[in-house]
Amino acid sequence: MRGQVYTFDGIGLFSRFLVLICRQVCHVCRPDPLAILLFILFFFHVEAAALEIGAPAPAFSLQNLDGDSVSLRPPSGGGILVLYFCDASPGALQILAALHEIASNASDTLSIQAVSPANPEDLKGAVQDQAMRSVVLTDDRGVTLSYGLSRELPAAVIVGPGGIAASVIAPVSAAKDVLAASAETLVSAGFHASALKLYETMSEGWLSAPEKTLAVGYLSGLMGDMDAARRALEPLSREASSYSSEAHAALGFVSYLEAKDASALVECGRASTSGFAAWVTAMVKTRAGECETASTLFDDAASKKFLFTWQQALAFNMQARAAEHRADDKAALRLYKKAFALAPLNGMISANLLAYHWRSDNLPAAAMYANIITSTGVADPLVQALVREYELEAAFAGDRAAQKRLTEQLAAGPRERDPRSSSPRTVLVHDVPFIGCAPELNCLPSASAAFLRTMLEKNGRVVTIRRYAVLAAAKQLGIPERELRNPLRLAMVAKALSADLMTMGEIGNLDGKYVVNLRMVEVNSGKVTAVASETISSLDALAPAIERLTQALLQKAAISSPTPG
Repeated sequence: MRGQVYTFDGIGLFSRFLVLICRQVCHVCRPDPLAILLFILFFFHVEAAALEIGAPAPAFSLQNLDGDSVSLRPPSGGGILVLYFCDASPGALQILAALHEIASNASDTLSIQAVSPANPEDLKGAVQDQAMRSVVLTDDRGVTLSYGLSRELPAAVIVGPGGIAASVIAPVSAAKDVLAASAETLVSAGFHASALKLYETMSEGWLSAPEKTLAVGYLSGLMGDMDAARRALEPLSREASSYSSEAHAALGFVSYLEAKDASALVECGRASTSGFAAWVTAMVKTRAGECETASTLFDDAASKKFLFTWQQALAFNMQARAAEHRADDKAALRLYKKAFALAPLNGMISANLLAYHWRSDNLPAAAMYANIITSTGVADPLVQALVREYELEAAFAGDRAAQKRLTEQLAAGPRERDPRSSSPRTVLVHDVPFIGCAPELNCLPSASAAFLRTMLEKNGRVVTIRRYAVLAAAKQLGIPERELRNPLRLAMVAKALSADLMTMGEIGNLDGKYVVNLRMVEVNSGKVTAVASETISSLDALAPAIERLTQALLQKAAISSPTPG
């Protein structure tokens, strides 16, 4: 919770209380009035709490230097907003001018609003550029204090879509500090095209040529242009410079994205001091199913140097996954929080924290991460389905009437479906377990099941049972959640919920690839009515695979979509 600001100005009950105390002390003890004043200012002027990363940035409405009212304008799509807090000093305004110039050249990627508690007349005299005058907002210190920045000016806050506070830079010593943090935020949020544009806009004065080359190489790879990535990185890898090792690490990452694991290991072996090279090596070992080796390498990577903070965030995330795999939940949460502090707009990290708190039955804590995923428009369909499932469960947790109806349904006993009926089939879907080393998403089993429900419900002859109903029924039957992987236990829950079909399956490593198996089972007889399987090279291809496998299951189980009209 953000703190309030109390000042000795007689406004509000708190201030009046202080005045009464001051008068009483002065009357009884007759101390030095100046000492009393200093005491109050020192101990009772409570600064606003530091802005919480990942929380919504405080809204405001201020006047710019032209007298127009301007409100906080969170970006949409793949851009970010820089809120720059400054006084009227030449150095602070020089930084503002540099930021404004970059923002003007990358307007769809980066926008800027400057908030200043300085005297408005001083600002008007100092800022002559008409375009800049429209973005400089005068503040009576209220907004500056609400962001917790009154003592560290100039400072900057990076705001993402939905008004999410993504980063705080305080104090700002140069414009390049803000630009570097802005580019890192765009990369970690998955706004790769925007990040690439910002990097290309920055001249060598803002970013060294090798760093720019590495950034362009990484982003080209992340955007799927592997040839462009290699054209950027290979010349740098041959140079006799300190950046050569980082270029080999980047080439290893590109090979990993292409599933060329042998090539990735060779390149990373030439970058022994790079933390990201160790991370890529660990990811290759994870895909190969060498879990213990991968876990050791993830820990080793965290102790090495990373050129970019988004890389460090990915390293912390996988350290957390390895800790979860070892059932060390406290270490996992600590590492997830470290990853989130570096990359709060990263959908994968937010999804992992959502799932962590959700599994711990801490739905309020999970809400913030669900909001970030929704606000930033994470495109991953598995994560989108997971958030929808969470929202339904959170709504159920607060709906006593819905809980009562489910309890009454369970008490009434199962209802068998007439095989001659044309009514929709009721299908129970539970988590699709992952067999092998921990993947980047800890919620992969739940997210896969949530997406499978979505795909099944596209067929007009299927109704699925939501996760919250499955867990509520299991609890009433005395079945622990971990035992729902057992087909017989899951069938007991399915019968209690009057389901006539249930899906089962698993995702696993096989020779550096992933095999996705799904089955549809008759609840009452236990007969497997349909089986579908597919091998994919990357978990990025999991959602399309599940969509295809769902259609195959429905066809084999003779559940066709209703004829239109």
